[in-house]
Amino acid sequence: MRQNGGVENGTLPYIEAESGRLRWRESADSMLGMGSSGAVYRGELDGEVVAIKKVHASFGRHSQFERELHHYALVRNPNIVQCLGISTTSASGGGGASSLLILEMMGGGCVYDVVSRMFHRGGGALVECKSVVRIASSVAKGLLAVHNASMAHGDIRLHNVLLTNPLDERTGALAPSARAKLADFGLARSSSLLNTSTAQVGHTAVRGGAGGCFYHLAPEFFQTNHPHTSHVSSSSSSSLRSSSSTPDTVSQAQQADVYAFGVLLHE
Repeated sequence: MRQNGGVENGTLPYIEAESGRLRWRESADSMLGMGSSGAVYRGELDGEVVAIKKVHASFGRHSQFERELHHYALVRNPNIVQCLGISTTSASGGGGASSLLILEMMGGGCVYDVVSRMFHRGGGALVECKSVVRIASSVAKGLLAVHNASMAHGDIRLHNVLLTNPLDERTGALAPSARAKLADFGLARSSSLLNTSTAQVGHTAVRGGAGGCFYHLAPEFFQTNHPHTSHVSSSSSSSLRSSSSTPDTVSQAQQADVYAFGVLLHE
């Protein structure tokens, strides 16, 4: 993975840990968030503020991480969070090095967190209609770029829509200069990876979806002969599969993306 080329030739540049170009600290103060695959920290690349995703050691060697790098290199679009490069931490304390994914900083956080805070604060605060349209339009354009690259995203939900600038949670307004961008390609699939099985890739809900829910899963992904489809839990995710007898194609996964986008609009 240690490529020195840029994304123009389908690779992501590798930033040497000892080069001094990448500066960050693994501390609670610099942590931006934590996910199932790793933690995200604030840092700097060549003096510019970036987000650094430190991937859990086991996940960093997983094929899903390799796919995420592959897909970030394939798609470059202003409506998609850009991956600026990759790096590794130095091995220490007897442990191995961890993989780092260097992403553009999205100062407004994810839309899901914003909407959740507004909802729980009460008072009927909602994202204004004009801002909803702008966010939805950006996601649609980003998703179109993904599909035009013969790919499917596989994880379309508000958790993976990030804002370049904070949304005003009192008025629900998005600043004129702010933009929403689509993120997280860990579950994406492309025509260049058609030999990857459905069990390895699949759709967000097959892996538990948003907090173990399946709201974003297209109906055809449920096993049609399952007697309790409407009460599926995260522990029974293995009972989900494509209704087709063959592994789902990129085209089918793209259709599932569109369904998930409709759910996102409802949210």
